[in-house]
Amino acid sequence: MHKKIIALQLLGGLALYTVTYIVFISRIPGSTFLRPVFPKDADVFMFIEALVLLLGGIFVLLGTINSLVQQAKHRQWAWFVFTILFGPPCTLLWLLMAKPKKQEVKG
Repeated sequence: MHKKIIALQLLGGLALYTVTYIVFISRIPGSTFLRPVFPKDADVFMFIEALVLLLGGIFVLLGTINSLVQQAKHRQWAWFVFTILFGPPCTLLWLLMAKPKKQEVKG
């Protein structure tokens, strides 16, 4: 799996998280942000919000697992351990900073 796909999974999940939290903040009592959009009985919106949050979590989890697989394939054990310990923030750093090792040609 290429780093671009991992980045799309991770950033897509984080974008879904962000949308969900914006909607959550709009439902805080006294908040006027997005208030005219939601009806008083917003059970359907709460259900959709939970589904979007779950979908975002799945995307972040897939991105993190795929980055762990790539780190193990390239034998980047320090990145592997830190990704297990710190999760998505370390995956983002790995996507930005780590360069894959070139395989040595034997023969």
